[in-house]
Amino acid sequence: CRGLSYSQKEIEEAREQVHAALDEIVPVIAQEAGDDELALHREIFEYLCENVSYDYELSDIIVSGDTSNPLRKNRGSYGALIQQKTVCSGYAGAYKAICDRLGLDCWVAESRDHAWNLVRMQDGGVYCVDATSGDQDTWIADQFFMVSPQEYEEKYGYRISETCYIPPRFRS
Repeated sequence: CRGLSYSQKEIEEAREQVHAALDEIVPVIAQEAGDDELALHREIFEYLCENVSYDYELSDIIVSGDTSNPLRKNRGSYGALIQQKTVCSGYAGAYKAICDRLGLDCWVAESRDHAWNLVRMQDGGVYCVDATSGDQDTWIADQFFMVSPQEYEEKYGYRISETCYIPPRFRS
C-alpha cells in the first residue's frame, strides 16, 4: 500500500497556514496570561481544550494503518490549529509550537499509543501537560495539567517510549 504524499507546494502552504494561525493565537494567549510562566502554560492548555476537538475518525485511520487517507494531514499541529480537529500528536505538536513562540521550554513525549508534552519550568521542575486528555468536550480535566512525570505514569499508565528522544533537561 502506497502512502499519501504531498507536493512541496502543499507542504509549504500548510506550514504558512500554521504560522499565520500562531501569529493570531500567541498574542492573545500572551495578553491573557501576562508574564507569568504558569499562567502562560494554563492559557495554552485551556486554549487547546476549548478550541480543538478529538478526531475519532482520524484515530481509526491511524490505528488501521491506512497511510493513503488525506485526513492523516491533520495528525500534527496543522490539524489542531487549522482544522481544529486532531489526535494526541496534534494537540501535543500545537502545544509545543505555541510554547516555542512564547519562549517556553517544551517537548513532545510519546508512548506506544499516545503523545503529550513535557514542560520545564524556570525553577527546573519538569511536568507533564496532556491537553488531549484534558479536553473533555464540555469541561476541562485539570488533573492532566502540570503533573509530575512519575505521577503521570503511575496514574495514567503512559510511559515514554524507548524510541522517543527526550533531551536531558527534561529527564528527571
